[in-house]
Amino acid sequence: MSTIRVVWGSASAPTAMASYDAALAEAGVENYNLVSVSSVIPAGVDVEAVGTAPDLGPAGERLTVVEARATAAGPGRVSAALAWAQSVDDGPGLFYETAGETDRDDVERRVREGLAAGPVSYTHL
Repeated sequence: MSTIRVVWGSASAPTAMASYDAALAEAGVENYNLVSVSSVIPAGVDVEAVGTAPDLGPAGERLTVVEARATAAGPGRVSAALAWAQSVDDGPGLFYETAGETDRDDVERRVREGLAAGPVSYTHL
């Protein structure tokens, strides 16, 4: 059975791109080419929140990701959230991501509401 690892990072820097790069470094995925995909979790796949990625191979390799990302140019507060739901019978699931120039509580509320509106009942944040 495969495992999808959920990692995260946050950072501040003089530019939005520099803060994004620093957040990727905090998550341990700064040396990979990120390939974004939609939010479907295949049936029979485990999802594990690990914080920082383990060694995923040589720099420059492709890494498939579902990403919640928020950046701001200049001072400000942004928040992003990624949550997931999986079928209790080992069926497929989905990731739900949201972000904005808002506080953490609002983003968490929006991601919970988004998952609650979906067809899957077993939820993680």
